[in-house]
Amino acid sequence: MPDTRERILEVASSLFMEHGYAAVSLSRIAQAVGLRVPSLYAHFPGGKEQLYVEASERALERYRRGIECALRSSRDLRQALCAAAHWLLSQPPMNLARMVRTDLRRLSPSHQRQVVTRAFECLVRPLLRWAEDAAERGEIGGEHVPFLGPVFLVATEGLLDASRYSGLPAERLAEGVVDLLLDGARQRR
Repeated sequence: MPDTRERILEVASSLFMEHGYAAVSLSRIAQAVGLRVPSLYAHFPGGKEQLYVEASERALERYRRGIECALRSSRDLRQALCAAAHWLLSQPPMNLARMVRTDLRRLSPSHQRQVVTRAFECLVRPLLRWAEDAAERGEIGGEHVPFLGPVFLVATEGLLDASRYSGLPAERLAEGVVDLLLDGARQRR
């Protein structure tokens, strides 16, 4: 039974991340797992919404572990952000913009808060900790700390599309985004 539940979460997470809440039915998930819809309800009595929330939390936790591992692999903020960007680019896109704009709106207010809180804890909080440490070391100004995590995530998520349009490798674009975030675009005189 636990293996089946984990398999359901794995498949649902992948489908929801790729297609979004509205486009994924319980029938589609059940078919992909090789079950019937009533079997999904045995594991997730709250139906599609419960499955979406648990699958999202599972994916967010995996992203947290990956981001934290990437950040720990580096000594300074620039290297840490490049490592985190490269790790994020190696993963299936979370489609955060769609999640916020459309998926969450289909959930109950309590589940919306639950997913948003978990997303902040898993995606933004690790970056904020690194930014706070970098500010203490004098790498960046303290006034920039609250913006670094969210801007970095949004910019990084768009790099796969930007790579297709520009012809530049996404990893190189990631390094450019980190440079822009940390140095700005103005020429120094």
